[in-house]
Amino acid sequence: METESKKNHVKEKDLNQKVFNRQAKNSQESRKQRHRKAHSVAEAKCLSSDTILRVMIERRRRRRR
Repeated sequence: METESKKNHVKEKDLNQKVFNRQAKNSQESRKQRHRKAHSVAEAKCLSSDTILRVMIERRRRRRR
């Protein structure tokens, strides 16, 4: 009985880790997409991509409020 509960606990930990890894990967992909978009907009407007990225982040914050 005790080994079964240990197995279940290990399975639960593995599942939690997989979910966390998936969320981290999705977050990283979103960040990459934002950077790509900021870079392309910056090229089109002849500005630095950091400036565009800051503007995009500020707009997102305003929308969430």
